[in-house]
Amino acid sequence: VGSYAFDSSEELEKIVRYAPNSTVICRLATDGVGATWGLCNKFGCNVEQAVELLVSAKKQNMAKLGISFHVGSQQRSPLAWQRALLDTKAVADALAKQGISLDIVNLGGGFPASGYLAEDGQVLDYNFQEYGEAISGYIKTIFPEHENMRFICEPGRYLLAEAGCIKSQVILAADRPSEQHNGRWLYLDVGKFNGLYEGTDIKHPVIYPDKCQQQAVTTVLAGPSCDSDDLLSTKDDYHKLPADIQTGDFLIFSNTGAYSNSYATVSFNGIPPLTEFYI
Repeated sequence: VGSYAFDSSEELEKIVRYAPNSTVICRLATDGVGATWGLCNKFGCNVEQAVELLVSAKKQNMAKLGISFHVGSQQRSPLAWQRALLDTKAVADALAKQGISLDIVNLGGGFPASGYLAEDGQVLDYNFQEYGEAISGYIKTIFPEHENMRFICEPGRYLLAEAGCIKSQVILAADRPSEQHNGRWLYLDVGKFNGLYEGTDIKHPVIYPDKCQQQAVTTVLAGPSCDSDDLLSTKDDYHKLPADIQTGDFLIFSNTGAYSNSYATVSFNGIPPLTEFYI
């Protein structure tokens, strides 16, 4: 491995010690505005810190220097990349004053996948070409002379989300009226801990049997474990599904190619991870 990301002097010390003369890429913090998951707390430093760290890396004979950032997962606004690139430019300008150049800019992931449901139940659709054109335009405007800089990106969710689905069976259909809703509950053999971890932050379209034709009702979807947090519906955002879905019926969650089985626990509550089939 010849390239490492870091965002602190402690991490840089490790790289210098155990991987001298490597390429080091300093991660900038972002605000996460416009993303479903901001990813703006655990990693990243500010512009001034990045400059200081990269100057230190140069003095310690690192091979190449770079900047990386992540604008947040399922980022809905291309402007998030513009803001991050402007911060990157500030770092590059400060380094240039000291005779140091940036070699690599990692634009991160965050590119939104189509196929999830909006709050009104409509299927979300994003045009990746529009994102690419916008970001390319930002690069040309902010870095008009960037021939010696390499720009890379990591479009993971965008590539994979629509490539998978999860088939789940209803193990209990029950009416449990309460003050919050009409009380229709469907307990499934797949839940938050064994394949649908993201189910409370995003809504996967649910495909149900053709025989289920009754009026759609407010429905709580729950996983199979004993953990009361194993829910795919939030208190403010329930699913709308036919009232005649019964125990034994199969439901298919589409758009689960990204971060489903890879998020699953090994065997929480004795429930095994998903079995994967490739077609």
